[in-house]
Amino acid sequence: MLAIALSLLSAASLGNGAVTGRMGMQGVHPIAVIGVALVVGFVGVAIVALVLDSSGMFQVPREALPWIVAFGLVQFAIGRSTAYASMSAIGASRVSLFISTQVPFAAFFAIAFTGENLTPLVAVGTLAVMAGLLLASGDSITQGWRTDRRYLLGCLSGLMAGAATGGSTVLAKQTVSVSDSPLTITALGMLAAMFIVIPVVGIIAARSPAVRAFNWKSMGFVCLSGLSTTVSIVAQLFAVQRADVLIVAPILATFPLWTLLLAHIFIARLEQITLRLTIGAIVTVAGVAAVAVGGQL
Repeated sequence: MLAIALSLLSAASLGNGAVTGRMGMQGVHPIAVIGVALVVGFVGVAIVALVLDSSGMFQVPREALPWIVAFGLVQFAIGRSTAYASMSAIGASRVSLFISTQVPFAAFFAIAFTGENLTPLVAVGTLAVMAGLLLASGDSITQGWRTDRRYLLGCLSGLMAGAATGGSTVLAKQTVSVSDSPLTITALGMLAAMFIVIPVVGIIAARSPAVRAFNWKSMGFVCLSGLSTTVSIVAQLFAVQRADVLIVAPILATFPLWTLLLAHIFIARLEQITLRLTIGAIVTVAGVAAVAVGGQL
């Protein structure tokens, strides 16, 4: 049950990161958001890791390093970057739906590459989660669908973020099997991603004055987004350390509901709590319960 609680914490933190990231983009260029959120998240988790698990930071098993680097590149360099890029184009609520496709991606990768078994109840629960998410967020994806390039690229970026998130969940499971420190894995994974992301952001910022322009209030939301999404990753690693990917991934995919709820509270113009959303939430919770029970069989 601890893995279920950690998965829910991860989903809620990711939803909060999406909403605060969207708020930050009101005064900070999306390219700058990608770089700043990554740096702030790295500093935060590195400090916590040094305080709580300093031995893990300096005694990383050699065989774990390739997995940590792969996890960092997929999760942060690809997943987070494409998520923020998609969010700037189609909004937090819509991108959360696309990223929820991590469930079938994670299930496919887990079954294909790690040999996990898909029990009937977990399969039904996963389908219920996806159905609930589609029902709850359906209005968000259908409103404003048009053929302009920016919107379509935002959708494609969201799908890429979903695939990267699903793949990184499987990589997280493999990584914690060779290194038992989620804090260290997150910190070093983010450091590996920074070697790619920060130079790219810096080059773009040097050529575009708009990327360098920001206001401090919006930057505060960007920092909060970076910290919140990093908490989500740490909780995810602790969760997959205790349960299979096929159990954790569907629960992580409830984060669109958290995103819609927080958006309704803090950015009311993005989403409204409708009957369709309420029914979708009930279906999703039922799916999560089925996955939780099926994982114990």
